[in-house]
Amino acid sequence: LMGLTRYLKEFNPAIRVLGVEPGVGHTIQGLKNLVESYVPGIFVKGAADDMLTVEDAEAFDTARRLAREEGLLLGMSSGAAVAAALRLARRLEEGLIVAIAPDSGERYLSTPLYAVREVPSLRFYNSLSRAKEAFEPLRAGEATLFVDGPALNGHLSLMVARRLVLADLLHRFLRFRGFKVRSLVSLIDLDDRAIAGAAAAGEDLARFTGRFHQEFLQDLKALRILEGGLYPRASEHMEDMVALTQRLLERGYAYEKLRSVYFDIARFKDYGRLSRVDLGKIRVGKTVDLDDYAKENPRDFTLLKRAKLAELKKGWYYTTPWGQVRPSWHLECAAMALKHFSGTADFHVGSIESLFPHEENENAVFAAATGKPLARFWLHSERVLKDGLPLREPGDLTVRDLLAQGYRGEEVRFFLLATHYRKPLNISDASLVAARRARARLDHLAERLAAQTGSDPGSLAALEERLFGLKNDMVRALDDDLNIAQALAALFETVTSLNADLDRDRLGEKGAQAALGHLLEVDEVLGVIIPPAPARDEDIEARLAAREEARRRRDWGQADAIRAELAARGIEV
Repeated sequence: LMGLTRYLKEFNPAIRVLGVEPGVGHTIQGLKNLVESYVPGIFVKGAADDMLTVEDAEAFDTARRLAREEGLLLGMSSGAAVAAALRLARRLEEGLIVAIAPDSGERYLSTPLYAVREVPSLRFYNSLSRAKEAFEPLRAGEATLFVDGPALNGHLSLMVARRLVLADLLHRFLRFRGFKVRSLVSLIDLDDRAIAGAAAAGEDLARFTGRFHQEFLQDLKALRILEGGLYPRASEHMEDMVALTQRLLERGYAYEKLRSVYFDIARFKDYGRLSRVDLGKIRVGKTVDLDDYAKENPRDFTLLKRAKLAELKKGWYYTTPWGQVRPSWHLECAAMALKHFSGTADFHVGSIESLFPHEENENAVFAAATGKPLARFWLHSERVLKDGLPLREPGDLTVRDLLAQGYRGEEVRFFLLATHYRKPLNISDASLVAARRARARLDHLAERLAAQTGSDPGSLAALEERLFGLKNDMVRALDDDLNIAQALAALFETVTSLNADLDRDRLGEKGAQAALGHLLEVDEVLGVIIPPAPARDEDIEARLAAREEARRRRDWGQADAIRAELAARGIEV
């Protein structure tokens, strides 16, 4: 560290050199914590630009990820170095980070780093088993999520928004824990609701649903839902639905009658296992509009509905081997899942309202066709209540309604996730204001930390240990079925203590920046903090002026060096 620092600073003073230090009581071979170890004589305090503390779990997890995802068999200290580099990368908009891996992994094959099988620590309540179960992915290091999305016949209801925020929290946390995550949100633009809405509006079906599709994507952005997931529309998968229906007919799980195709629930022995519904007590007419269709068993559900005369006139139908039809919601979702995931997904995320009949039916279609369930874990968000009554879909209240009332998307998101997903969520003016005030405390702390200046109070070891404690407490809470209440309790306890430190001027600029970095790191899971704008102080203004002067002189090397220096401080030029 000392030799590299001296050489690189002589080569280019703008290069920042950071050291990596393990936490107190660590077990990372090859590294020393300077608080509990003898300090080498060659070590010069302050020579490196900063020292980053990495805990054992973070170093070990990173080393295992490097082996699993990159094919690099590295040791413990290498895992610590790359973990620190990844943490730094989260804070930078652009720049080049070089992490030096000082050891290989061969000597650690018989140590806990590689020899001990990782015990799953993530547990989720599985609606299928009605119990919490340890999560082990179908493919090591990867996770797939299938999410029941909205029907594109109205604005995004709070009921649907709650399950989308739940899915996003799950996605973010799995990614934070090192999983490569693929998610799919089904968009329904062919069902009865969309057709009825288009007819009432006097619009073409594609134009009607297309408008709500664009507004839905805008709502996702307002709610800070991660980008990069799949959002297929049912209308794009008609060929897949025809192929899936043909497979069900060939396997004897479906039958055609009067140009409609139905699923025979009597042939599927596991029907009712997910929802625990008693087949003998199914209310006739609950699963489909029986007056319009003739079926062998009134409890069977429709896969392909023959088009009505009005639909034929408007062209709202598809020509199939069984006639001119429209697909059902259940078939649409099963076909999209099969198309994009091929096999069973790790998670299915839905709302408790759609457990029966929709999710029971879509799982029956998928499982009958493939011999495997649609998902291993079934997560369900509870109802959103107003005045003690559940909101409807399309909702009595939508995300856009709250945005129009002046709430920010981050405030709506915080409100939706701050109550554990398996508990009913009561919405009122008071509960919305309380969520707004609680979230504002996070922004206020971030702004105070970003603006903090002054000399550093000395060693940051105690602060780093406290910040790592926050991260560990939040991970431990979210490992337990996304226990958001416990996670937020740990977060706001730290918010209170950091505000007290700032009031007493106990952090200094370096301590404040370390705290801000950890705060934004845990917000990668929550997605509710608005990052403070970079400060434009006199020093930054002077460096910007110096860069412009260097560019005027065509001294590109000096201009690039200043640009790199500012980038390392989080200032994008």
